[in-house]
Amino acid sequence: MAHAILRNRLIIKGFGSGARLWSRSRVWGKKLNCGVERGPLRSDFMKNDGDGANDGLSRKEIEIILRGMRSVFAEAGRTSLAKLLAGSRAKTVREEWKKNPSYGGFLEKSHREILGMIDWCLEMGLIELERRDGYPLLVYGERGLAIDMELAAREFLEEMREKGFFWTKEELVQQIPHRTLTRVLELMKEEGVENWRGVLETWHERGSRRMKGWIEAATDW
Repeated sequence: MAHAILRNRLIIKGFGSGARLWSRSRVWGKKLNCGVERGPLRSDFMKNDGDGANDGLSRKEIEIILRGMRSVFAEAGRTSLAKLLAGSRAKTVREEWKKNPSYGGFLEKSHREILGMIDWCLEMGLIELERRDGYPLLVYGERGLAIDMELAAREFLEEMREKGFFWTKEELVQQIPHRTLTRVLELMKEEGVENWRGVLETWHERGSRRMKGWIEAATDW
């Protein structure tokens, strides 16, 4: 399964406090059988907040790392991700990385501690290393991708709630991949379609035939 992700390059970029996700890959259209796509993270992923017997990470810590991955995906390795999460001002930290919502997310932790957290995510299969031209680059594992897609859908919805997005057909196709849009529509339906009627009507009017079908199926219009 991991190889399917490695073979199909995803393009993941941050925007504002949320995430803009699109892809030239079939991975987005593939069902990810990892059991963490929409529900809470599996208990064996997370640390024990009581006696600390489990040395895993909390849900919040995992989410911070996965959001940070959006900037370094297939372009950098462990050290670069650790610098981003630490809020480093080193010259090797790209300016666009500083716009990532997880930039400085582990400001209070040491570089060594952050690397240990990243390595834990590697051990759990949330993220993976792919060697390209001799360099080990970070990519999402299926588990991590599923979790981050759910996060992205919810962040996308919150950004729409604050600003409202009324895009052209081309922008809609670029901004929202099939799986993310489907989840966004499901979340809208859970809240109540009427709360989002203005946005949905605009999407329906400007979207492609395929997108109109997604909206109609999700909203029972």
